[in-house]
Amino acid sequence: LHKGSIYVYSERHKGTEVIIAIPCSKKDYKSEERRDAMLGVSNNEHYNNNLVGFQNLRGLGEEKNLVGFENLRDLAIPTRRDGSTPLILIVEDNVELLSFLKETLETHYNILEAANGKIGFEMAKETSPDLIISDIMMPVMNGLEFCKFVKSDIDTSHIPFIILTAKDALTSKIEGTEIGADYYFTKPLSIELLLLTLKNIFIQKQKIKERYRLDYQSEAKDLVHSSKDKAFLEEFLHIVESNLTDSEMNIDYLCTQVGMSRTKLYTKIKNITGQSIGDFIRSIRLRKAAYMMSHSDKSLSEIMYSVGIQTQSYFTKAFKNEFGKTPTQFLKDLKK
Repeated sequence: LHKGSIYVYSERHKGTEVIIAIPCSKKDYKSEERRDAMLGVSNNEHYNNNLVGFQNLRGLGEEKNLVGFENLRDLAIPTRRDGSTPLILIVEDNVELLSFLKETLETHYNILEAANGKIGFEMAKETSPDLIISDIMMPVMNGLEFCKFVKSDIDTSHIPFIILTAKDALTSKIEGTEIGADYYFTKPLSIELLLLTLKNIFIQKQKIKERYRLDYQSEAKDLVHSSKDKAFLEEFLHIVESNLTDSEMNIDYLCTQVGMSRTKLYTKIKNITGQSIGDFIRSIRLRKAAYMMSHSDKSLSEIMYSVGIQTQSYFTKAFKNEFGKTPTQFLKDLKK
């Protein structure tokens, strides 16, 4: 009735591909064969009905996930502290799935697209997205290779990585987890679960950053979870703390020491901490000051100079902005 065809390609031990082809142009059907002529519905309604059916055919999600988008609006996440929307890079060679994911997620996030892992890695290096969603089976560079490149490169190792795959084998999931994939989704994909996962990832990142910002005893290493990022942060903190008495600490010097350009270092620190390099360095100074106030008998002036801050007024203002209380109030609370 639909003048369609079914093609089946199967290879032993590798899998089976089923392709359903249905003509979609008006000229493919006589006027009396078209549904809009038979039932008196508009062309737009006809198109929408076919679209939902086509997406279900492709296995892009269960019916409740395709028709219940009104309920998914509640899954949007808060914006970042600077008011911007998180950027997600979707890497997928299937045009229909890529389009479906983009249309679903772009109401909540900024979206970038790439057709394979090679292009995706170049885009990740250039744009430093907040999260990556990638299929496994792709030409040129597959998703596992792509994930390995992302997680082994210092410019991108901090980016959460979600793998999409038609495989449900435990070995595939183990392989993805071993190379650093953070989450693993099996097709057919539950859009509701994906949106909830994205929401939780970004909210958790915000909470960790807020805890670090407000609790002077928390460590910067708590902001990251990969060994590569922990090593990077340890090196950066060591360089900063070794030069803490220098009130004019040169950011170009820091870039030289860690082997990154100013832009790359800024992006890395911003993504990990939510702060600019200058703000993060000031935070390190003030945390060191708070630690010294808690563990030594030095005067406020001695502590202030030892962390590279030259004026009492600036120290008081910056300390209050960081911890919500002046240095004097902080000391009084310690005594209590």
